[in-house]
Amino acid sequence: MMLGESRRSSKRVILENQVKDDPIVLKIGCRFIELGVSGQDASGLRISSSKYAQKQLFKVNAGSHHAVNVNNLQENTVLTIEEQTDLVWFRYLFYPDILIYENRGKNVGGFQYALEGHLIHLFNDIFKKTKADYVNAKIYMLTDQFANDSYMKTVLYILLKKMHARSVVLVPTAVMCCIGAGVMDGLVVDFGWNHVNVVPVYDGRVLSNYASYTDRAGRMVHYRLISELRSKKIMENSTFEGIESLIEGIEEVMGNDGARKDQNDKDNDEKKNEDGNVEITHEDKNKGGDKENNETVDESSGKEEINKDENKDNGGSIASSTQNEGKDAISADAESDITKEESEKGESEKKNAVKREIEMEGTDEMENGEKSQEAENATKEVIKHVLKECLLPSENGWINLDSQEKAPVDLAVNTILDLPIDIRKRTASHVILTGGLMEISWLRTMFKESLVKVLKGKNSKLDVETIHTLGGWAGASIFASVIAPEQGVNDQIQEFRRD
Repeated sequence: MMLGESRRSSKRVILENQVKDDPIVLKIGCRFIELGVSGQDASGLRISSSKYAQKQLFKVNAGSHHAVNVNNLQENTVLTIEEQTDLVWFRYLFYPDILIYENRGKNVGGFQYALEGHLIHLFNDIFKKTKADYVNAKIYMLTDQFANDSYMKTVLYILLKKMHARSVVLVPTAVMCCIGAGVMDGLVVDFGWNHVNVVPVYDGRVLSNYASYTDRAGRMVHYRLISELRSKKIMENSTFEGIESLIEGIEEVMGNDGARKDQNDKDNDEKKNEDGNVEITHEDKNKGGDKENNETVDESSGKEEINKDENKDNGGSIASSTQNEGKDAISADAESDITKEESEKGESEKKNAVKREIEMEGTDEMENGEKSQEAENATKEVIKHVLKECLLPSENGWINLDSQEKAPVDLAVNTILDLPIDIRKRTASHVILTGGLMEISWLRTMFKESLVKVLKGKNSKLDVETIHTLGGWAGASIFASVIAPEQGVNDQIQEFRRD
């Protein structure tokens, strides 16, 4: 029996295809957590940190100079109500400056106490979901160039002392993105939640002296979008997940114009069919009613003829009776005609009422559809405007931007031009755009076009090429399963052991 099979039969079930010495690869970011076994091409679990949101006891100093109001970086430092609420609920993790919290201690009600409890609950749940054998496991964890040391120490403490992992190896996200792209050199532009990191990598090493970051990232886009939607009265109330869904679905919304038209045509055809079915149904009913009336008249006529024959045989006394019966039959025919006219009139009125109702419903649906499309178009335009304003601000205004709010394109251009001339060309030919926002293809294209344009404006002859990467997690999976066992690690890779 194989070792992996014997361990599956034990009480602690392990990840699929995991054996005793297979390391676990963990990527814990501000917004998403990814977990899986090294050697796999994709993580076994990717889940939003907002799924674990829960109100905490600590308080946030919204007016502190440590608070960064992404809606007004230069003037106002007071956080919005939404930002304060999301921080207190841990809807996202790792706010860049922990000094924003009033009580940062490990006592009950302190930030550190709350963070540790929250992360323990989060790790317990994700390891349970993936059935991971984390006890005595080796964990490769991705870390950003500008990660807060306090947060990193907390995560290491929980994994080693509370989850009882054997060791945790910290690997740079930028290097892992290069490995995921099949190169060892490049410029990694990582669009994260708190920051956009611009990190050059050469020969599998981060060139820390040339790395930089800006606050123009996902957090700015999120809260700026809330402000814009509210000011334009498009959306008064919104949830954290709702705003993120709007941003993630912007490409789908923009590509649905043709599909929407086809759906409208389909709906109109269905309405026409419904109208035709109604008319046919009422005609059938009228035909059925006429048939019943004709049968009644035929029966009355037959009875009248029989009575006349009997009267001829019985003499003159019966003749008078026959005449009376004839008058009664004529009266019955007249009543039948009146009943028939009333029935036809009633059916006609019902038919007209149904038509009017259908027409009114169609008008209401058309009006609602027009309003819905107008709101959708307005929302789409606001999202596009916010994305461009935050991530691709006009070049004319770059000179007025502070260091913490530099345009990502500006940082990338300056980083390339500041590199030593002998590695500048190789770095520019391997520009790696990663992060959730770069999954929006039109935004990715606009960033590349802007980067090329600005470089040409600085009389640079460098050829900029963006290359695709499988992502940081996939790169770490390759590194842990192939590179580290065979070639070892360099001095930039840190390993922390439980003992």
